[in-house]
Amino acid sequence: MDGNHKSEEQERGFRPAGEKHSEAQQSVRSSVRDDLFAILCDPPFAYMDYDNYRAPWNSTVSLYFKKISLKNWSHKHFYEQTDIIDLKQATLVWYEDLFTIKNLPGLFLSDKLFDAIIKRKMADTSAVNEKKRKFAKDAVHTNSVVTSAELLKCSFDHHSKYTKQKLDVSGDDEQSEGKEDQSPFSQKQNDMTPKRKPEDVEEEDDIYYKPHRTAPSSWRKQILLRYNIIDTIGSSATNARRLFEDIWETMVIAMEEVPSISITKDDKIKNYTKELFMGVNSLEKLREAIKSNRSTLRTSGNTGWKRQIIKISKIFRDQFENGKNSFKEKQTEYQYIINFIAPIYKIMFKDLLHLSFDWGEKALKCSAILLNKSQRDNDRRSPGSKIDTIIKLMELNLEFSIVEVAGSPSDPDHSHYVGDRNKIAKNLKIILNYIRTEYSGDFQQFRKIKVYGVQIYSKYYELDSLSLPFSGVYYFKQEFMFECPTITLLVSKALPKFLDNLWRIRDIISSSIESITSYIENMRESDDGSNDTDPVTISPKKQRQK
Repeated sequence: MDGNHKSEEQERGFRPAGEKHSEAQQSVRSSVRDDLFAILCDPPFAYMDYDNYRAPWNSTVSLYFKKISLKNWSHKHFYEQTDIIDLKQATLVWYEDLFTIKNLPGLFLSDKLFDAIIKRKMADTSAVNEKKRKFAKDAVHTNSVVTSAELLKCSFDHHSKYTKQKLDVSGDDEQSEGKEDQSPFSQKQNDMTPKRKPEDVEEEDDIYYKPHRTAPSSWRKQILLRYNIIDTIGSSATNARRLFEDIWETMVIAMEEVPSISITKDDKIKNYTKELFMGVNSLEKLREAIKSNRSTLRTSGNTGWKRQIIKISKIFRDQFENGKNSFKEKQTEYQYIINFIAPIYKIMFKDLLHLSFDWGEKALKCSAILLNKSQRDNDRRSPGSKIDTIIKLMELNLEFSIVEVAGSPSDPDHSHYVGDRNKIAKNLKIILNYIRTEYSGDFQQFRKIKVYGVQIYSKYYELDSLSLPFSGVYYFKQEFMFECPTITLLVSKALPKFLDNLWRIRDIISSSIESITSYIENMRESDDGSNDTDPVTISPKKQRQK
């Protein structure tokens, strides 16, 4: 045989069994950067072996085929790990995705291998229940899978026993890693678990739940990954980190390299407030500092932002009136929002007249629009997700940022914090999807958009962002976190930092407006036809209750 002649398997991207890589190929495969290229770029390597091949990240197939290596592709596994509650629909998507992968440019699956992957579905069924073997051999059954609940359970038990399950990680395994949670709210997994059955999930959680999918103890931690949202914060990212293994760090680097609007840090707030509150360690000194600087501002120019700082400082001062400390006193979440959070936000954004705020568990309208698109005429309409605070661009009537408050400082609830954080991620995803649906433009421009959510828990303020760096992959990131002082003794040190970080939030949210308006202004007249967002679906529980 001619030495230059390649076998069919080599031409189609797979090396024959027993054949070793050349030194050059081994060098390429050992490169972490090239491994990332193989996953994020299309076409992938010309020689990618059976064990490591995954569908390219920019291909229009389900996230399952992008995360799981080819050797583990299985119809039952696909059904268990995707948010498709109907088995027939899951089967159709399974076949469509496989045919799409088979036709990807640059790497083709051989017919023999392709048939083996499809038949593996039948093997999953027949191996666990001999009585059902005749259904697995039936060609009609292969294309329209109809199985009993008993068979589904048996299949799942068999799959869990004989395959490596990377998504469901036990609490003991996580503790053995010895990695600390980057969040200051770290608690044991049992503390984070809701005291209820998964069947009783709240409606706004909007989660497809199947009894065989996720153990109740790990439901909270796995929810973001199941929504195609990659969360990089401490314990929340454990499952994603284990799933992507050695390419995790380089994948995060690649997502971070997507260009976005840059923020120039300005120290004017910090410098001004340090001078303003120097030596202040009591309520009396705080009153005097505010009073003296307010009189000074009357005679000086260019003082707009300084007046805003003084007004916010007065709101902070008022939390200690009449010998009380409102931060330590028992109060409800709504009292905390009304007395402290809402007044601060109104002053922070007072000069940005193109923004409006909806306070008090308002429905996210873009959520209702996207959820109701898939409903039939006789289906119950969804009112949309309930959010503590929604920020909108008034001219476009476009919701683009949210705020969630997880209780008052005197009554912290960690389960509330975890639930609200996941809620922020999912609703920021809805906001991104709505912008993309309503204003179809160039995806390269859309990738630059980041939308932001603020979560307030106890004395901590957390700014989170969500972006779509690659088609179908959402990147959820904690931008930064800071504390609000809760006693006057620390005013001179803590209050300047608090005010400076509030202004950072203001500047970053303003940058989000800039990236959104730039995308809309430059959008093309015709739709680019891309399918880069993950669809919004209504939860099965809502459908059952209609």
